Amino acid sequence: MRINGTTNHSSWTFKLEVSEGKENIEKNTSPVTVTAYIGRGSSGSYMTRPEATCEVSVTGCKNKTISYLPNTTVNVAANDYVSIGSVTFDVPHDANGSKTVTISATLNNDVNPTYASASGSMKLVDIPRYCVMSTASNFNDEQNPKITFANPSKYFTLKAKIEAGGNSSLITRTLDKTATSCTFSLTEAERDKLRALCTTSNSLAVRFTICCMSGSTELSASYLDRTMTIVNGNPTFTTFTYKDTNSKVTNLLGSDQLLVKGLSNLQITILATNKMTTKKKATAKNYVVTVDNINKSINYSTSDIVQLIGTLKTSGTKRLTVRAYDSRNNSVAVNKDIFVYEYEKPIINATVNRLNNFENQTTLSVKGSFSKLVVDNVEKNAITSLQYRYREHNGTWNTWTDLEGTITDNKFECKDVILSLDNTKAFEFEVKVVDNLSENTSKLNVDIGQAIFMISSNQKKCFVNGNEVLGFELVDEWN
Repeated sequence: MRINGTTNHSSWTFKLEVSEGKENIEKNTSPVTVTAYIGRGSSGSYMTRPEATCEVSVTGCKNKTISYLPNTTVNVAANDYVSIGSVTFDVPHDANGSKTVTISATLNNDVNPTYASASGSMKLVDIPRYCVMSTASNFNDEQNPKITFANPSKYFTLKAKIEAGGNSSLITRTLDKTATSCTFSLTEAERDKLRALCTTSNSLAVRFTICCMSGSTELSASYLDRTMTIVNGNPTFTTFTYKDTNSKVTNLLGSDQLLVKGLSNLQITILATNKMTTKKKATAKNYVVTVDNINKSINYSTSDIVQLIGTLKTSGTKRLTVRAYDSRNNSVAVNKDIFVYEYEKPIINATVNRLNNFENQTTLSVKGSFSKLVVDNVEKNAITSLQYRYREHNGTWNTWTDLEGTITDNKFECKDVILSLDNTKAFEFEVKVVDNLSENTSKLNVDIGQAIFMISSNQKKCFVNGNEVLGFELVDEWN
């Protein structure tokens, strides 16, 4: 930088040239060199240096004097200068590494106390003072994360931090001035601080920060954002029990652990002593029961849980699963394989018909099948009742009457029932078959009797089995 000066002598000029050298990062200083020059104006001539001294000052530094031999005659070209000497100052920068200096110089002699002067200001190059984060990695809640950072000055006491959840001082470490890295050897209490901030998620946004300190004041902060992940956070859950609450089934089979398709009412029980236990600051949320086509959610409770699940629709070996979920949706499942026995209600194949679709004689025929329900090679099921009843259409039912039947393997067949029913009326029938577990009813209808062949004078038509086969005109006289 050039600083032009002023003189009180018409034949002289004065200037300063200022240059900044390589900064000293550790000391926070820069070398500033000031060179003083005297010269002539637009015409050159021989010039005798005056007998004088040059006093130079730089902001923040002790003044220095440039000494030179006076009364030396030199030939100076027009608009040219000759150096009268230079001085170098170690300029201290401000704490943050910045600095703007004012440079001034006065040239004095015995005749004129201020023969010439020059002054100006100059901004020096900023010296890196504060730490800057270099690396930080994602980590899980069981690891000890590490950060590295540039520490150019090694002047300040340092503070390393893990920030999360809006808390800028959640986890802190004080470091030596010369540190360039920090490994956070987390205590269990500190890990729990982090876990408590993500009770509904398996991840947490964290910020690693390095600060230069002046006492308790943070002078700077450099940071990198990363993610902490929860690992090994599934809740603990080990057992539950189940049973059938349909007493008819349990009484027949002699156990509430044996299930029958379509009949058993499956119930599970989770005792308070066996409830799920959560980890890492999560809270318990619910259980989900799955089996067959059933998927049922049950709210968590600290008390015993007794819950009806439902009736299973298919037979065979089924996997009954109870899965425990925490507030992060981490889960653990307990499985039990259960067997569901095949069973169907009795199947009824029944018919009821009038003789020739017309006469009073009416025949009821009944046959069908049932599930034997074999458990450990023992047939547990049997037909206990075969009955029928009938009534005139929309009339009053007569009492149930037993059917006389024979059973072969899992099939039954009843002796035909022959009745005399007024062929001018319609009738309704019900056939009921009962086994050890359930019953089934079949509904039948008997229409009004219809002649095989009929001539209807009022409709002028002929019918066979109720179907019109011929129409004709009536005549009163024959010619």
